Amino acid sequence: NHNFLNLSTAAIAGVLIAIAVIFLEPVMVLVLTGAILGASVLVFYPEYGFIAILILLSSILGEEQVPTIDIGLQIYIADIIFAFMVVLMVVRLLVDPDFQLQKAPLTIPLLIFWGLALLTTVIHIFDNSIVIGDGIQEMRILSYYLLLIPFVQLIRTKKQLERLLNLMFTLATLTAAANILQYILGDSITFLTGRVEQFSDGVTRITDNPGEGIITTTFIVLTIRLFLSNFKFNNIFHFLQWLIIGGAMLISFNRTHWGVAGLSLLITFFLTNPEQRSKIMSWGLSILWLIPLAILPALFFRDSGYSALVDAAFGRFQTFFTSQSYVDPTESTIIWRNFEYQYGLPQIANHPIFGLGMGALYRPFIPQIDGWGTMGPHYTHNGHLWIAMKGGLLSWFAMLSFMGMFIVNGFKNWKKVENPEMQSLALGFTLVAVSVLLGSILHPMIITFFWTPILGIIFAINHVIFKLYLNEDNEKASQLSKPATQIE
Repeated sequence: NHNFLNLSTAAIAGVLIAIAVIFLEPVMVLVLTGAILGASVLVFYPEYGFIAILILLSSILGEEQVPTIDIGLQIYIADIIFAFMVVLMVVRLLVDPDFQLQKAPLTIPLLIFWGLALLTTVIHIFDNSIVIGDGIQEMRILSYYLLLIPFVQLIRTKKQLERLLNLMFTLATLTAAANILQYILGDSITFLTGRVEQFSDGVTRITDNPGEGIITTTFIVLTIRLFLSNFKFNNIFHFLQWLIIGGAMLISFNRTHWGVAGLSLLITFFLTNPEQRSKIMSWGLSILWLIPLAILPALFFRDSGYSALVDAAFGRFQTFFTSQSYVDPTESTIIWRNFEYQYGLPQIANHPIFGLGMGALYRPFIPQIDGWGTMGPHYTHNGHLWIAMKGGLLSWFAMLSFMGMFIVNGFKNWKKVENPEMQSLALGFTLVAVSVLLGSILHPMIITFFWTPILGIIFAINHVIFKLYLNEDNEKASQLSKPATQIE
């Protein structure tokens, strides 16, 4: 009897909660009840687990604000969700005969990369050259690349994938809206972590915050999705979503992110066919008409904050085309960072195979630099230098291998995806990987706490897109190749 079963379940749950309250604090009972309910949801809808990790690590919560459990070691709730996804994957593989292991070519080079980084870190922990807590923290950052493995095994249907993508884009939009709200409030009232600072008179800069990764990623992907779609009124929601995320990109005043987004659109233009280029041109011309409308209020109200924002944005954009931005020591942040190479490159030469270990300090404390609030002697702006120096050249080559495989596979297969929207998303995520590889020369995206969970997930998303939609194409092609009588 269905009603009797429901009533019995509710009664047992009530009794268990009552017993728990006797022995535990009410707050702990609430936490445990929430954990059990959450785990139950993830069993049937594992895509929510990956979104939960992004909410905790890559939206608006700073690293210090992520909920933790202290067991002598600080365990993030995101770590627990990740571990649960892995356990769920293993249990289903063991007990469900219909749940077969999915092959993902990226898995082996990814595990080699992670394993080499772990090995060198353990070696240097035992020789006391690095602090164990620092090593664990940087290995935790790299470990979120491994989200690819449970994702590929647990996300198997189009419904799951579409639900996850919609939630991911919604999360990015909300995160971008939070950044815009922080801009409106200015730097006197801050609720976001990262850099909330005066960029110029009346203009606040919002950058290097936890939402940076998901904003940049989805801006690139949604730009390509939008520009490869037909210019119709039905796309107004996607356009508004794109505007909000683009607004958050704008107020970051981060030239690396602006540059890789522009490069992605340029590559898209050359990869597409004439019909798709026509769509890109249609959207581009339409947006060009909007630019004067956006600028006019700034011209009429010169003393307004909006005018200051427009002036600052144009001024920042112009620095892409001035030589001083690249060669003048007083203006170029690239030249300013030379001290990182002066200390880092000799470390690679002295420790080429096993590196210094993740979490190692590669240079001494420099008062003139580290006194300005930078992240100190363990930090370098070049993510490639970071991994090669601390993980060793073998680890860096392994990282280039799995990211290179992902990019080549993406460029090879995106046009074969029949669904136009999924086709544009597959290209978009491929170009995000290209952007990250290039951008990491100036900004350590590949070894940043709020970037690696996104990268692990997007590497898996493309695999699932190709698995679901390329199989459909192959099946249709095989059906068409059969004789008519055989099809009947």
